[in-house]
Amino acid sequence: MIDLPSLLDWLPRCDSRYASPFHLAEFVGLLEQAPRSSSRAMVSVPIRHHKTTTVQCAISWWLRRDPTLRVVYMTYSGKRAEEVGKDIRDLCRRTGTEPAKGYDTITNWRNEVGGGVACMSADQSKLGADVDVLIWDDPISGPI
Repeated sequence: MIDLPSLLDWLPRCDSRYASPFHLAEFVGLLEQAPRSSSRAMVSVPIRHHKTTTVQCAISWWLRRDPTLRVVYMTYSGKRAEEVGKDIRDLCRRTGTEPAKGYDTITNWRNEVGGGVACMSADQSKLGADVDVLIWDDPISGPI
């Protein structure tokens, strides 16, 4: 496991447009522990408070620390999963986690040691997919 700064310190290095999201410190703490725990959490954060960016940077942080992790990122639609999947893949590349040749698609990629990310909506089941961490970000869109 590579020794990296805390996730709060990693975030501005990961995406220079953002400062450390101290307003999300509790959420960041949950994200830091996620790969090593069997915990479940539900977090509600108002829109435009950098929750998704924080999750994307957390995924890159996890994979830098342990490149064998298999992450599933779910969201409300297949189109949104593609958008976020591209962002996560590009961010991982910029922070030192490269998809392996032949396993480099926007919504489902893996690295040389088998870790990686699958992005999907609830309608796009990945039955049988191995997963170490599941993130369900924005399960619905629009008014409730």
